[in-house]
Amino acid sequence: MRINSFIAFLSSLIAGVMLFFVLGGKFTIYLVIPLILISIFLGVFVFYKKIPFANKLPFKISLSILSAVVYLAMAVFILIYAINYPPEGNFEEKLELTIGTEEEYKNGEELFELLNEFNEVFHLLNVEVKEDEWDSYAVEFLEKTADKRRSISKFIRTNDIAISTRPILEPKDYIFSDPESGKFVDAVINFISLELVEVKTLQNQGKGQEAASKYMDLWRTVDAITSIKNTSVYYAMLYSYIVAQMGEYYYNNQEELKEYDFSRISSITENALEKLDKAYENLIIADYHIIKNNKLEVSQVLKWPFFDLNATLKKYHSYFYSMTQRLKAPYDETITYEKPLEKVNIFVRNALGEVQYAEEIKNFEIALYENVIKNYINKKTEIGVYMYAINYNRNPDNIPKDYKTGGEVQIRDYDDVIEIFIGREDSREKKFQILK
Repeated sequence: MRINSFIAFLSSLIAGVMLFFVLGGKFTIYLVIPLILISIFLGVFVFYKKIPFANKLPFKISLSILSAVVYLAMAVFILIYAINYPPEGNFEEKLELTIGTEEEYKNGEELFELLNEFNEVFHLLNVEVKEDEWDSYAVEFLEKTADKRRSISKFIRTNDIAISTRPILEPKDYIFSDPESGKFVDAVINFISLELVEVKTLQNQGKGQEAASKYMDLWRTVDAITSIKNTSVYYAMLYSYIVAQMGEYYYNNQEELKEYDFSRISSITENALEKLDKAYENLIIADYHIIKNNKLEVSQVLKWPFFDLNATLKKYHSYFYSMTQRLKAPYDETITYEKPLEKVNIFVRNALGEVQYAEEIKNFEIALYENVIKNYINKKTEIGVYMYAINYNRNPDNIPKDYKTGGEVQIRDYDDVIEIFIGREDSREKKFQILK
């Protein structure tokens, strides 16, 4: 019995030391207490013959059960250790997060104030902006907002700006709440819409050259807006919306605009999709780094072999990096990531990490990829066609890509028009006509 007690004591001591190194010094106070109690209890067990109450049957049964629990715990620990050995090493991270400077975030707040002032005037006038309302009231409406629109354009184009929306990653002093981001997005959409109303008004007044110049000038402002640093889904979706809006305006007004030279903004329109890709990529990268911060916190509580931080992060990195690649080449079937395991148990390597990965990736695939990234991908080809229309006279051979197939869009060339056919998500074709 003495030998059995001594073995139990040593086993408990070894288990305690292992737990100390596994859980780390952060919870030392919680480990010291049970270790002291176990040591006292087993010390009593070793010298039980000299202590009267230790010779009683209930006490002996309790100590035997404790020994069995210690042996079982040691066996489980050794099993987990063996399954997870060796721990995952470091891996190369390709998802680098770009954070703005303090001055850029201050400029973001100042822009928000300018947009708020504009939006207040816009809503006070209580008019819904439509491209078919070009009466005298529309002209008056433009005049009443002209100064604020000029101030916004000038500020955006002359300052480097960043928007803080992720308190975990970006400065908390300049953070935009969801309602504030909603107001920002609403104001920018109203601003761009009203600027296009002015372009149309100039066209209707017979001022074609002035309208074309205004349209090109607005593109420079849009380019500056899409350069605003951000990591939020609100702003990525805003950028793709206003670029599509600008392209669609040209497409719907080709008859009036095609005679003018837009080569001065070709560097903007030809690179528009690349900038939009970057905005969505920043969103994806930010989500990865938020996950990374969360797993770093988990690793402060659970150490290897119970939780393998590098193995877990490597899987998340694989997923989010693949999403940045799918963003640019959704047709490429060679782009893969580590799929979550369907079933996880104690015999699976890094079981806790696998459980978290399976649950969170399922949510990201629905909320981020299906509802956000995929919608943008479905719109990319159409935006590319709009940019091709604007640049057609300068570069007719720069055929836009069909992001559903990876090849060029289908084109039929006629004497006075180019017909472009693109595939859609519902498998039906959509036709565009570009005037020569």
